[in-house]
Amino acid sequence: MATSKRTRRQHSATLQEEFEVMAKHSHTHCGPHSAGAEGWRIGATFGRVQHFFKQEVRSRGWYTAELRKFAVRFRRSILRERGMDFLVHVADELFSGKILEEKIMGVFLLEDQTESLGDREFQLFTSWIDRISSWSDHDSLVHCLLSPMVAAKASRSREVFAWAKSPNRWRRRAACVALIRGARERHFRPQILRLANQLLHDQDDMVQKAWAGCCEKQRRPTAMVRSVSDED
Repeated sequence: MATSKRTRRQHSATLQEEFEVMAKHSHTHCGPHSAGAEGWRIGATFGRVQHFFKQEVRSRGWYTAELRKFAVRFRRSILRERGMDFLVHVADELFSGKILEEKIMGVFLLEDQTESLGDREFQLFTSWIDRISSWSDHDSLVHCLLSPMVAAKASRSREVFAWAKSPNRWRRRAACVALIRGARERHFRPQILRLANQLLHDQDDMVQKAWAGCCEKQRRPTAMVRSVSDED
């Protein structure tokens, strides 16, 4: 146990040092902001990043590409030395932070690793939804981790109906976004229609945009989904 705690402290210290180095060079390496297809590419300065959010966010203004490269390098080191469980622990710690890039870094550590993860990790990632502070950390979490895991195991899609009933706007948005990966493969049509009944009249624009996007990924116009929902 002592060795494990000592190793965790060592990794945490190394990670913090790496973040500090990136912070010192962020203004040199980062150019003007640009928004990616999923809407969370990070800009050059805090002011430019803040422009994309209605609520205040704490951000260092780093490019997503730079952050992803750093995450891949650090992931390899952790997996080689400590294994997947420890990697998940580090990601969990990062997503508990307040800085946007730290949370996205936690997601990037596990990006493309979901085939090695199971129901225990799925429940852990679900709990992260309650730590979300903006659509940026929401979409990185749900697009990169939750949605692939729902697509890989259809029984997990049952979770979205509980999320859709939540007063938490990010859980309701996650209910839609979590189905997108499967919707691209023409799966989850019944689940999408059921969500229509739950969220069709949701007044939150973050929820409505996510629900419309989910419908589009299945190549079924939103208006047609609404028509079917009305008939039900």
